[in-house]
Amino acid sequence: MPKSVVKVLYDYDATAPGELSVKEDEILRVFDQEDDWLLVSSESDEARVGFIPGNYVEDVRRAFLSALISI
Repeated sequence: MPKSVVKVLYDYDATAPGELSVKEDEILRVFDQEDDWLLVSSESDEARVGFIPGNYVEDVRRAFLSALISI
C-alpha cells in the first residue's frame, strides 16, 4: 500500500540502475524513502518502479491545499 501520492514537478532522466525516468505532472505512488530518494511506481503503469529524487515531486494533498488557499 502506498504511503503517499506525489506529482512530478520536473522531468527526471534516470542515471543509474534502479532509478526511474519521469515527466513533469506525472502522478506517482510512494512506497518508501531512503534519505532524499523516494521509491515510487507510476500511477499510469504500475510496472514502472524505481527511485527518484524527493525534491522533484510534491505531495498531491499539499498541492491541492495550496491551490485552495490561493483562491
